[in-house]
Amino acid sequence: MMGLRKPALAAVTELLEIQKTALLNGDLERLSTMEESLGRALKRLKSVGTSHEELARVRERAGRNAVLLRAAQVGLASARAQVTTRKSGGFTTYDAHGQSKENFASTARTLARR
Repeated sequence: MMGLRKPALAAVTELLEIQKTALLNGDLERLSTMEESLGRALKRLKSVGTSHEELARVRERAGRNAVLLRAAQVGLASARAQVTTRKSGGFTTYDAHGQSKENFASTARTLARR
């Protein structure tokens, strides 16, 4: 006996909401498993008759998720750059005027208490 499937529009809408929640929560594992199921749901949506209004709502949700995804990519790139800087021995210091000085490589000299 075959199980009941959600209508294509409901499936796509639900998956886009799950994707939005995963993006907002930083759930990268969940995001990595969604591509295939969302692709299948979108193919199903394409194969059924869907009104222009319904497609516009799907496009709006997908656009919102695209903005969130881009923001997540920028954030991850920034974090990766910071980790790389820290691993390379660089750090930030401040001069007497409060100006930051970044990416100083650590020196072989050590400070000693006298």
